[in-house]
Amino acid sequence: MAARTGATTAELMARLGHASPRAALNYQRATAEQDKAIAAGLDDLVAKAREDLAAEARSESMGPVLKMP
Repeated sequence: MAARTGATTAELMARLGHASPRAALNYQRATAEQDKAIAAGLDDLVAKAREDLAAEARSESMGPVLKMP
């Protein structure tokens, strides 16, 4: 449960008293809930990247923009 809060391996080791990263990782399990959250996060990143590429393409197709003083 502590890992699901976003704690790093080092933070988990300190909190739970593990001496090695391997010990800390032994107790972590994948969950369907977290898998859905990861998938949603990836979807968001892909959508943002597509938006950025589209915006870049639009700005390149407009040519140089002259600014008035």
